[in-house]
Amino acid sequence: MTQSTLARHDRVVDVITRLPLTAVVVVRQGPQAEPDERRRRKCFEVLLLELIEAGCVELVLESRGTRADKRDRDLLDALRARKQATGLRLSHSPGPADPVLWIADAMCGAVVADRTGRPRWLTRLEDQVTVLHVDAR
Repeated sequence: MTQSTLARHDRVVDVITRLPLTAVVVVRQGPQAEPDERRRRKCFEVLLLELIEAGCVELVLESRGTRADKRDRDLLDALRARKQATGLRLSHSPGPADPVLWIADAMCGAVVADRTGRPRWLTRLEDQVTVLHVDAR
């Protein structure tokens, strides 16, 4: 990373630390051959249940395209069918169009940086973020 990139990340983290928010980041490290979409689905299920438990009623995700967005809605519908998810609304928004989604990117980026030996941002955000690890089963 260049010095300007590091400085930009530092400024973003500075802003986030002043916001009254908490974040949940779900991490799954599975077998190399495991498809990314399966990893995402396993993490997304844990995240949905965590958000419901916390009383969240509306979730806005960055759109990943029509098919991928439908998979997200299908997973929420499956949880509803099992009576695990009631009262949660899910919508998708183009990432560049919604600055609030940038916070999620920064939080996830801090977790990834920490996992790759660069803890400087996650250390500053540790009071605002809970990292959940999903077993690869």
